[in-house]
Amino acid sequence: MAKDQKHGETLYRYNSDTKNNEFVTQSSPNAVEPEVWQYKDAKGGGANEAGELGGVYQSLNRTALFKQDPNPAKNIAEFLASQMHRSTHPEHQAEVFFAKVTDEAGKPTHPYIASIFFNNYQGDLFKYAYTSKGLIPPEDRPKFMGTQNVLVNTFGIENTAALINEILSSLPGFAESVVPRLLTNDMDMHSGNLGVEVENGMGKFVSIDFGGANASLEEKIHPHSHTRHIPGLGPTNHFREYGRKYKITPAFAAECDKVAKHDYTKTIDDAFEKIAEYNNFKAIKAFGNLLGMPTKQLRIPDTEINKEKLLGIIKEHYKVIIKARQEDLSKFSAQIKTDLCLKSYKENGELSYENVEGEDVTLKQVIKEHKGYFEAILGANEKLKFRDNDNSKNYKALKETVLSTAEETLGIERKTNIADILTKTFDSANNKVREVLSSIKFILFPPRDYPKQEGMFIDNNLSFSDNPVYKPKPAQNVEQPKINSAQQSTYQSQETYPPLTAQKIETSKKVTDKSIKSNLSTSPFMIKSNNSSPLATTELTTDPKAFENNQPLKIEGLKDIISKVWNKIKSFTQIIKEKFISENDDSKGR
Repeated sequence: MAKDQKHGETLYRYNSDTKNNEFVTQSSPNAVEPEVWQYKDAKGGGANEAGELGGVYQSLNRTALFKQDPNPAKNIAEFLASQMHRSTHPEHQAEVFFAKVTDEAGKPTHPYIASIFFNNYQGDLFKYAYTSKGLIPPEDRPKFMGTQNVLVNTFGIENTAALINEILSSLPGFAESVVPRLLTNDMDMHSGNLGVEVENGMGKFVSIDFGGANASLEEKIHPHSHTRHIPGLGPTNHFREYGRKYKITPAFAAECDKVAKHDYTKTIDDAFEKIAEYNNFKAIKAFGNLLGMPTKQLRIPDTEINKEKLLGIIKEHYKVIIKARQEDLSKFSAQIKTDLCLKSYKENGELSYENVEGEDVTLKQVIKEHKGYFEAILGANEKLKFRDNDNSKNYKALKETVLSTAEETLGIERKTNIADILTKTFDSANNKVREVLSSIKFILFPPRDYPKQEGMFIDNNLSFSDNPVYKPKPAQNVEQPKINSAQQSTYQSQETYPPLTAQKIETSKKVTDKSIKSNLSTSPFMIKSNNSSPLATTELTTDPKAFENNQPLKIEGLKDIISKVWNKIKSFTQIIKEKFISENDDSKGR
């Protein structure tokens, strides 16, 4: 199914001889025999019903699904999406055409659309993932694909995802099947709407069922958005289900470029001629609403006379919005190529990647190719985005690498935007807060200085926590002295300690005195012990009370400390506010 046949009018009829529903297509104006589609089977699967006459129909050489959505606007949207998708890759996208149905009086009703099956279709992706391994596939498409939902294990989705990933890694055509759907906002590209066709023993991806396309079109494609595709309010974003390693590739970037540069003018003009032929005013206006057009543009008297005028307004809007989405798709391509260059840079130090033709493409070449995008970034009108999660984790460093290369390549100096100002400001604020908190922690909980030589005791009187009984390791190869009864009754230990020499005692006094003076000099409060006398160094050899806990009972001046800290925080917050207002005014001036 490489090219569309030149369809004449397709009409429904009831065959009284066979007592079956039929659709008849005049394949070309000069054709002697029309193409007759005879009913074969009911529609299977899918989110919507096929309509009263819907189902699988078969002609002499082809099979198609005829269906009618209750909302006529969605029939138009799916037909138009098929024409758009097939404009670049007809071999990967299903062919869709209108079929006219009339009432008993011969008056046309809402049309059906026919989606032609691929000749050698092997099955939907989730089924082919099983059958290609000789396994029995599930009857229905697994839900919650690509999520971390707790239900994943219950439904065996992890196994399905692994099998699908094998197909994604082994067959061509994923990008060709998916990227055109990004253009028309058809995010309903789950594993039941992608399939596999085999020709001459070679498998490839194909794309079917475009019922979710052309709804609420915006100027940006938002490929990984959750909020624009909320479950229960329309198709969810199934593009997210496929791993980024299948999307951040040279082939995917090349396909984005192809679709972004393609001229869709004739495709759109031809498609809207068919839309006018098969649909009435109300259906066309409903399609305008589905696209997300402003209501005021659709305020046209509801008469068939105005159908052509209405159609022209919608067509021009569609051309403009598609052009904008093509530009955004080009940016998506630039982001993928940048990620590929950075991946190579981290691996071998080269800012380049190998494209589908096997040629080395440098980051400078990417910047020149997508000059407008990088100029907007340097001009602070666009934010540099990475699509690779690993690159996003190292955003600051890699951003500097890319922007410095862009400055060098384009000869443009970057401007600072509001986002950068806020980032730097809050980073600075965060650091200041850390410093303040560290100061408070140091004041309330000063660090302990542990002995640097055996037998030396450093006083810990400023700590809130209980002072542990210090038990230094016994010296090696030293004769152990006896412990007097007073010491033994105090700490009841079987361990013995080496005697302190005069030199060690003197050293202990110096270190302890220095520690006390240092701590008290930096602390705005005094510590009161059980006695009112200042804390002093005690010789371990003479006073066993040195091993007792000296926990402070009261901290004087703590209220003043908190007040000072709070005033500093308020002062710094005011500085941030003034700086932001100043920078913001400067940016507006630019």
